[in-house]
Amino acid sequence: MEAVIPINHDKTQGLHKFEPGALARLSCSDRPTGKQASMFMSLIATLAVGFVLAFAQVNSTEDQFPRCGSTPSEAEVRVAELSFLAKVNASMATQTTLNAMDDFNVVIPVHWHAITSGKSIRAGYIPMSQITESIKVLNKDFSSTGFSFKLESSEYIPNEIWYDRVGLTKDPRSPEYVYQVEMKQALRLGGASALNVYSTGFTNTTNRRLLGFATFPSEYDYNPVDDGVVIRCSTVPGGMFYPFNQGKTLTHEVGHWLGLYHTFQGGCRGKGDLVSDTPAHANGTNGCPNILPDTCPDHPGYDPIHNFMDYSDDACLNEFTPGQIRRMRDQFMTYRLEDAWAASSLKGSSPRRYQFPLDCTKARALMATAALLYLSGSL
Repeated sequence: MEAVIPINHDKTQGLHKFEPGALARLSCSDRPTGKQASMFMSLIATLAVGFVLAFAQVNSTEDQFPRCGSTPSEAEVRVAELSFLAKVNASMATQTTLNAMDDFNVVIPVHWHAITSGKSIRAGYIPMSQITESIKVLNKDFSSTGFSFKLESSEYIPNEIWYDRVGLTKDPRSPEYVYQVEMKQALRLGGASALNVYSTGFTNTTNRRLLGFATFPSEYDYNPVDDGVVIRCSTVPGGMFYPFNQGKTLTHEVGHWLGLYHTFQGGCRGKGDLVSDTPAHANGTNGCPNILPDTCPDHPGYDPIHNFMDYSDDACLNEFTPGQIRRMRDQFMTYRLEDAWAASSLKGSSPRRYQFPLDCTKARALMATAALLYLSGSL
């Protein structure tokens, strides 16, 4: 018997089918065959995509018009983490993980697409000096993580509609959505490990407060063209959008691109951003308070107002935690590593595969849980 999972036809052009009995045919060997791992991942991906699209309209815990558009709902976070754990367990086994090694050193190629409505800075025609300074800020902010960034290409794209109207919405009927898809389909370069940055205006969008948004690593599997970061052009170093004009918007959005949630994800309840060393706080920070706030007094620690994944002013932001660094490395290895080897984006003497054993007990439990959640409608 098959359970048919309905998917938005505008996005997938059809239905995905999940066969509950298929997982039982997986061999619980420490080194599954490529076919077994592929079959397992296909099942998980089907469920994950179905869940994400089904819950796309669930409101997040943040305000209706956030400064950052990367605001998944709690349901979407649970689905993404289910997919993440499943993908880790479905990989083939070796003895070492790259995350545990001292020589973790990943160079990420950056392709910058400056969308303009004219030849002035106010029209998005930011000088090359501000683009290169943005990469310098990015490298400084990520200096403790093992990730570095190299500008591979840059271009100026005159398109007044994209400059004005590209925004963030999940409604495929919205012009903001249509223009964003159109822009990325025309311009995106590279594979999963390539960072595409689109600087634009957000001048005529639903959310006039929007500074930027990004895709998460898990989204690349089912929508690779959408992968990347979109920022307001005036947030680059020396830009006009004070107090968010020191380049920290790009740092923040690249944090999402590498798998981090906001430090205030979920507010004072639940598992928050799924990183143990970032204290919970109720919502994004405004400004840069002189006295550390404690908006979740029943949880340990003060609000992490200096964390790059908060909403504080640019001058206030200066840190990623060790837990966030581990998560970014895990997410990169899980979703972007294979492409990075192919693109020679990783330093080292020879390519090595850093994967994990397939734990069939956990795998079956994950699949059973996913199926039950879907069928009961209680994700």
